[in-house]
Amino acid sequence: MNQDPASPASAIPDPHSGSAERFGYSWNLFNELSEIQAEQCAGWTAALPKTAWRDARFLDVGCGMGRNAIWAMRQGAASGMAIDVDERSLAAARRNTASMQEQLQVRWMSAYAIEATDAFDIVFSLGVIHHLEDPELAVRNMVQAAKPGGHVLVWLYGRENNGWIVHLFNPLRIHLFSRLPIRLTNGLAWSLAGLLWVMLRLGWGRLPYHDLLRKTTFAHLKHITFDHMLPRIALYYRRQEAEELLAQAGLTEIRSVWVNEMSWSVCGVKPQ
Repeated sequence: MNQDPASPASAIPDPHSGSAERFGYSWNLFNELSEIQAEQCAGWTAALPKTAWRDARFLDVGCGMGRNAIWAMRQGAASGMAIDVDERSLAAARRNTASMQEQLQVRWMSAYAIEATDAFDIVFSLGVIHHLEDPELAVRNMVQAAKPGGHVLVWLYGRENNGWIVHLFNPLRIHLFSRLPIRLTNGLAWSLAGLLWVMLRLGWGRLPYHDLLRKTTFAHLKHITFDHMLPRIALYYRRQEAEELLAQAGLTEIRSVWVNEMSWSVCGVKPQ
């Protein structure tokens, strides 16, 4: 969806038109931190130079339980702000970042209504933009919040190597799982995760992403399965489409990294 810059404020999507409340339910169930999540974050942020984190002030758009903001702080960031629109997600983020509360703010704020302008060295959103009704508007707001010369980073589902999800699983998600009561979808996720667990241990899947899944706990694998079942919106980007999303928002020096041959980490620089 492309937002007309001249359209009235009433045309801005409802921040809950994606699936914020359904993801909030998920983060309320699963919010433990683990080393495998640090490995995931390293992949999701691979397009950003590691040196960029040093002493940076960042904005985490769609923070969930706060794990990505924690990882950013551990990479050397000086301070940051983590935002989301579901109170259960924010509560989990506040618990997980309690030891960093002097350096890290956790606030209710929509990606469609980011207040800051030219304020952050790094603005990132990992696994959120592809679930939004208007990803272009969200990215433009992220660019607005970045300082001139600052970095804007997104992690997006990839279209490459995900044909079976797009053609087989996605119709089930659209027409069934995302329409079911969230508790019922959660119950079904246990069965699908159990099947996936067995398949992975029998050797199914040869991509780096499958190797990563083999290292997760069953609880984490179930959470990943559930997160793929619950959203009303899930977009899958080809590399060129992912890069164009940032280029159209005015970013330059765009760099993309194919993460585990399944998704895209894409970063650009806001012009001076």
